[in-house]
Amino acid sequence: MPLLTKHEIEQAEKNGIGYHTLATRVYSNGQDVEEAIAKPVKKNFSPWAYYKDLATQNKISSSVFYNRINRGWTAEDAATVSLVPQGQYRRGR
Repeated sequence: MPLLTKHEIEQAEKNGIGYHTLATRVYSNGQDVEEAIAKPVKKNFSPWAYYKDLATQNKISSSVFYNRINRGWTAEDAATVSLVPQGQYRRGR
């Protein structure tokens, strides 16, 4: 397995691929150098991104949105059901 040349590293960086990603692709994953340089880096995709943006549009903070998700709400409800004004549902009144 040949060492990466300075030119290959620079080309990868121009394509948005860092040295460590390039080295991992070539040395650990066994990819061809040209393929490793050309293949774009996958961006982390959040399955909640659309709904989080929707929540922001509805003036629901991300912490409230994620708390609702963790409590079993559907993503759509968590992003669209408006906040209850504080004190509206007090017990015993």
